[in-house]
Amino acid sequence: MEVRKILVILMVAAIVDLVGAFIYSRTGFGKRLYHDFMGWHQPKDNIWFDGCSLRSKCKYCGKDIMRDSQGNWF
Repeated sequence: MEVRKILVILMVAAIVDLVGAFIYSRTGFGKRLYHDFMGWHQPKDNIWFDGCSLRSKCKYCGKDIMRDSQGNWF
């Protein structure tokens, strides 16, 4: 019975995190968690191609960021 409760809690936490990540990527809500704590960057509107990869500046901290092959900005 205890293992079932733990699994349910973990599944609910994962769903809440996925929904939060989706909301952050669309609206920027949750910046303190996803950007400041986890280091997720969001590009500004001006994205350019440098001959090898997509580049931009983070709209929150201004850091120069690149997009990797999975679509993540770092």
